[in-house]
Amino acid sequence: MVTEQQTQVKQFGMTRTVREDGIIAYQLADLRRDTVDVFIDALRIADELGVENEAHMRTLLDVSQLSLPTPYALKRIQEAVASTPAKLRESIAIVTPTTSLYTFARTLMNSISHDKRSAFRLFKSEEEALAWLDERQNDLG
Repeated sequence: MVTEQQTQVKQFGMTRTVREDGIIAYQLADLRRDTVDVFIDALRIADELGVENEAHMRTLLDVSQLSLPTPYALKRIQEAVASTPAKLRESIAIVTPTTSLYTFARTLMNSISHDKRSAFRLFKSEEEALAWLDERQNDLG
């Protein structure tokens, strides 16, 4: 449920919601090129704002509606992670309730450099993911 204080934007197969607590929530319904491109652009803009404002960027990524990843999506996500500014404080909770999505996400995380990997965590439920993001907020500010 989106409240007045939240903003929600839907583009292609991606919904982006800025929650009252500052967490940016993305829900991906598909991995078509246009959806992936919009998602990666949104992440890049959020990263730039985080660095500019010296903010801790907390992200909730729900991929529970997806099936198997596409090679294009994998490539773009890996590029986005590699180009994340070093100064950025970030925490990304990924909701992957199915085994195949968990395996995909784990494979993707294994391709991320060790210094950036601690910013990512996989969860089976949104509640667990939000609790971790709150904990990270307490730890990282």
